[in-house]
Amino acid sequence: MGNVYKAKDRETGEIVALKMLKPEIASDEAMVARFKNELLFARRITHKNVCRVYEFNRVDGVAYTSMEFVEGESLRSVLNRFGCLPLRKGIGIALQICSGLKEAHAQGIVHRDLKPENVMIDSHGGRENHGLWHNALHGSHHEVDRHDDRPRPPTWLLSR
Repeated sequence: MGNVYKAKDRETGEIVALKMLKPEIASDEAMVARFKNELLFARRITHKNVCRVYEFNRVDGVAYTSMEFVEGESLRSVLNRFGCLPLRKGIGIALQICSGLKEAHAQGIVHRDLKPENVMIDSHGGRENHGLWHNALHGSHHEVDRHDDRPRPPTWLLSR
């Protein structure tokens, strides 16, 4: 959907992550509505294993979301570098992901884009996940979503 950048909030001095939407997405009102909806769902989740989302903005035609900055690297980057993880490390990361997802599911929210690119590994070994959130109880953005919006099993869990 776009690129993520490390930035400094001029008002608070905090370091944040800015997820910039691609121009073709930012100009599509249906996609922007979907993105805003996902932000509202993500804001409802308060858990140490889920990245906090702050706000959605548009400035001069550029649409972006500000969120908690996680110092670290994506699980994809780690997997690309090492191939596979030691069993205990992999289980530890999986348990943290599941803990965050459990909180989301308790609120009727499903993460629909769980993949290594959306899991950040911080200095504690795997803490944050973010991406597409969907309200499973109300299905509130089916009308602005892709044709097949069913959650899929993460293929990276099935490989190896």
